[in-house]
Amino acid sequence: MSVMVQQDGGTAPTGDGFHLHQSKQVLALGGLQGSWLRPQSLVDDPAAWQLPASRTDFIFVMIGERFGLAGCGLVLLLYAVLIWSGFGIAASAQEPWARLTAVGITTLIGVQVVLNTAMTVGLLPITGTPLPLCSYGGSSLLSTYAAIGLLVNIRVHGTWEATSIRFVS
Repeated sequence: MSVMVQQDGGTAPTGDGFHLHQSKQVLALGGLQGSWLRPQSLVDDPAAWQLPASRTDFIFVMIGERFGLAGCGLVLLLYAVLIWSGFGIAASAQEPWARLTAVGITTLIGVQVVLNTAMTVGLLPITGTPLPLCSYGGSSLLSTYAAIGLLVNIRVHGTWEATSIRFVS
């Protein structure tokens, strides 16, 4: 509901729309170059800098506030390189299971990036999807590390076929 009735500017809404309003407010405070060179005292309202749960699902907003549009672009570029590499690993794998696994892992990471960045700027509803490798949270981080480890394993051993290995009984 808060996605459909968004309002920019003015006072912060209460209830469902508060977090999304604060998210866009904090992202706008970063501007082009970010606030890491500029003191927070330039903004009259100190409540404008506050974003609850900023280290979890809204870490992209904090990156944008601290490092500006260039920081957001760099993060998205690094994710694009990771996704491009994942699909390259899938294309080079000769074994069908390895190819499908690599495509699945890469798609999972790509969908999480799109969902998280779109929800933090108000294009999608807030779903609680973490930003891979950035959001604060142990289970997401460990599962993403395991998935990337599996991608690396497919890259190293992608030419082996599971059917050619004989098991001795």
